Amino acid sequence: MKRQHRERPQKTRYNPLIGYHVVDWSYRVIGPPGTRLDPAFSTEARALEAAAKWGRRAEVSMTVPLHLEGLLGVLRCGGDIVLDGAAALRLVKACRRQGIRIDRRIGETIRAEETEALYSSRAIVAE
Repeated sequence: MKRQHRERPQKTRYNPLIGYHVVDWSYRVIGPPGTRLDPAFSTEARALEAAAKWGRRAEVSMTVPLHLEGLLGVLRCGGDIVLDGAAALRLVKACRRQGIRIDRRIGETIRAEETEALYSSRAIVAE
């Protein structure tokens, strides 16, 4: 009897969760009023708290996860996403694991306890 060759399953690509956006009913990222910032936060609760703080909680339709590949896609298109401290550290860790260069000076100044979206992903990723 001839053995059948069994294909190996595809290895899952490393695409970790970086943070969460809050979006409106048109699926646009909600940021502070009067700005064009696209913020992301380390938890869904922090993202919802930020929307409430900006007086935009009623506009929120859902929270949306932001993964590494999605963030890098935004950077490739010339955009930027600002992150809170824990999400910024996740980005640094994910980039290091993927071999993506980061700006060491910025990576060393990130504070995990920072709850405001202050860290530019474009400044962190040194591509």
